[in-house]
Parts: sequence; C-alpha cells; structure tokens
Amino acid sequence: MNICCVVFDMDGTLVNTENLKRELWIKYINGKRYTRESSTLAYDKYNGLPRRKFINTVLVSLGGNELSDDEFEQFNDYLSDGYRPSMATLFPATVIALEKLRDRGLKLFISSGSPQHEVDGIIKYFGLDHLFLACYGSDNGFVKGNEHFKKIAHTTGATRSEMVFIGNDDMDGTLAKEYRIKFFLVKNENGSTNLLEIIEKIISGILGK
Repeated sequence: MNICCVVFDMDGTLVNTENLKRELWIKYINGKRYTRESSTLAYDKYNGLPRRKFINTVLVSLGGNELSDDEFEQFNDYLSDGYRPSMATLFPATVIALEKLRDRGLKLFISSGSPQHEVDGIIKYFGLDHLFLACYGSDNGFVKGNEHFKKIAHTTGATRSEMVFIGNDDMDGTLAKEYRIKFFLVKNENGSTNLLEIIEKIISGILGK
C-alpha cells in the first residue's frame, strides 16, 4: 500500500459533534411536518454528504422540495445559531492518530460537508491546524468528495492509489468509491473507536508488513 495522502471526514470521525448536530438537523426536518422517525431514518441514511446535497436529498426522499438559495442560507444560520465549537469534543484517539501519521511523513487533509467557516472554527478551537496540510469545507462550487479529492491530488501530485479517505458514515464510503480511492470506516461507539487500528493498518501497509 503506497499511501502519501490521508483525507479525513471531520464530524463524527475526528470530532464528536454528531449527537448535537444530529438533533439540530432532525429538529429542522421534523419541523417540516415529517415524523421524527422518518426524519431520523433519512438523516442516518444520507449523513456524510455535503450539506446542501444532504438536506435536499433528505427532503426529496421524504416527499418534499429542495431548498431555495435563501432557504438554505436560513438553514445554515439555524445550525450556526444552535452550535458552537466549544460544544464539541475530540475523540480520545484523534490527536494520537494524527500525530502517528504526520510523524511518518504523510500529508493530512480534511474533506468536510460542513461550511468552511465551521471547519476552520473547529480546527482552530482544538489547535489542530499544524497537523493538516489543508482543511476543506463545503461551500458553493467546492464540496466534499470529488472536488476536494481532485484539489488534493492536484496540490500533492498524488494518484488515486496513493490516497485514502477515512470517515464514519456509509455515504463517506460512497464518496470515496465515486473517486475510486480506498476507504476506511471509523466506528466511534460508547467511548470506543477503531481509528487507531485503521492508522496502524495504513502504517503497516506503507512499511510492507
């Protein structure tokens, strides 16, 4: 495994924001007069997509309409008003995992479905800036997945076989598959995580073990 670039999803993978953001999203969808059960199922199915694609996919799957530009801006404001970086926590393995990869000379990136200002706020709040070559959020014309991966490949000269994506949702895997790069699924449950196991697997592959 000849890897030079490791790309991470942020929310739910490196930073524990999922429960808070999940409640905000479901409350919003539920407010559109869909049941909490259907809102929750749709959220869990499509979580991991870039924010605008995610909310529109969820609403259409429930029989609704896509958000207009103004409605989407209002939705972003709603999330920003209900969420602050100080409400989040790092998963216990996050810093150790990132430092292990950095110390091996790997180039680290973030590809997040959240807007750039939210990504910047989280990364700066937890002091992770120095560990990443770049942290990309999703704004108009430049979003999580293919567009971020292409930018990373162009910046580093990495081929698809030299890149991996690490995320905590099935949709993260779908995005990696679309760009044809290897994907690792992180499972953060009940205080335990397999992130370090994934990191060791990547390092072992590089060393040919």
